[in-house]
Amino acid sequence: MSSQTSHESLLDGEVVIHTREGNSKATYQVRFRNVLTDSPRYIRTSLKTSNRSLAIERALAMYREHHNRAFLGLKSDAVSIDILMELGKEHFKDTGKDMSQSFYNTYWSKYMDGIDLSRWQTSDVKAYFEWRIAEQAARPPGAHWKPSDNSVSVSTLKLERNLLRKLFQRGYANNLIAKVPSFPENFDNYNNTHRVSAKERRGRFSDKEYKIVSDDFKNIRRLLNNESYQPKKNANGSFDSWAKQNGVGSSKTIPEDDRWITKKRSRFSRAQYWFVCILIANTGIRPSEVVQLRHQDISIKKSNDDGKYYTVIKVSDTVSKVRKFRDVIAHDEHMTFERYLDYRREIEFAFGAAPQGNDWLIPQQRNSELRVKFLNNIVRPNLQRIGFHKTNPKNDSTVEIYYSAYSFRAFYITKRLQNGLNIYTLAKNCGVSIQTLSSTYDYNENWAFRKQMTEHIGRFKTGEHKYDLSTYEEEWGS
Repeated sequence: MSSQTSHESLLDGEVVIHTREGNSKATYQVRFRNVLTDSPRYIRTSLKTSNRSLAIERALAMYREHHNRAFLGLKSDAVSIDILMELGKEHFKDTGKDMSQSFYNTYWSKYMDGIDLSRWQTSDVKAYFEWRIAEQAARPPGAHWKPSDNSVSVSTLKLERNLLRKLFQRGYANNLIAKVPSFPENFDNYNNTHRVSAKERRGRFSDKEYKIVSDDFKNIRRLLNNESYQPKKNANGSFDSWAKQNGVGSSKTIPEDDRWITKKRSRFSRAQYWFVCILIANTGIRPSEVVQLRHQDISIKKSNDDGKYYTVIKVSDTVSKVRKFRDVIAHDEHMTFERYLDYRREIEFAFGAAPQGNDWLIPQQRNSELRVKFLNNIVRPNLQRIGFHKTNPKNDSTVEIYYSAYSFRAFYITKRLQNGLNIYTLAKNCGVSIQTLSSTYDYNENWAFRKQMTEHIGRFKTGEHKYDLSTYEEEWGS
């Protein structure tokens, strides 16, 4: 073991610099008492120089920086992005955790590795976002989704800004950062950015487009309910697909577009796509909530008022994105529950046993739980199959928007608003605020207000127009 061969005291012994034998370049080390935390007792580190004058200068700078942090009430010599991420895990909800981890994996760990974030100022934040925009724009197409080849979405940057700022705020709250730097209020003045209105951020179906999707659903259900194609139980208690019953090559007798019905895995995948999408389209439940539902959460209830049956979905506070319990009523009365019974049968075909109340509503054949990203692996290929893979916002052909399971929630909400459903009732059913509904979906508050205020006027005779009012006509919402 090497021993200390020379040492020199500075500031009346507060700081000691020394070299060790066996080091050909005699690199200086420094030691001084740790005043930030109880452990370790001393700060020991290399000064990375064999020059005495430079070593003294560096040692005193480290000592003063350490004591300056203590004066500011800080508890650490340096703050890395990994330290802030650990603090964020204790503070963020599930969505915040997932999104911050995604930004960390792709950008933060790459840019901020080895950087002391407690020293960051506003100019450092600005430099990071300039780099981040250029990094995404320059990234070649591949596993990561790129909505545009040469620009980044302003809304994505705002989300990242909010999460990163919260991490800095957690660092400040834990006495690791003396001051939170200012973050950009908006990104419209940054180069290579684009803005898509809230109403166009996800692929949304027009009535004509949804008719194509609806026809596909009808064809899927027709084939699923065709008894001649249904799997048959074998001696082992499991089910054999039509193809297994009829032998290799038998499916060639069936139209190519319908051959999925003959194979176990493709049949169940198509059944999941059909049921999940039409469930969301008739209830407005979020995809992230659907994948957490269990069979016991769906029920059929009879109304004492009209004697009709209604499908009710229980979304518990642990399943809800906003952590509030709600009962969701399907707008098509009992029909969603009848589709559920068809879907239960398909689960039994796929797994060889009827599902129990506590089983996942949307299971996988290989894993026990299905996350949203896996759900979209079922939904998106099927939407692409019928021509709804991606689209463009109205005024920017360089930006691509993808259709997904969420497109069905958007369709549900938009149609309910167009059909005059009270926005408060709709907000409660969808687990979302009225403000979000108003800003994100095709809802004209002035027009809805006009309808409510003038409903009673029909019973009055208002007479002919005295003037040509079309001359003065203005658009609602202007």
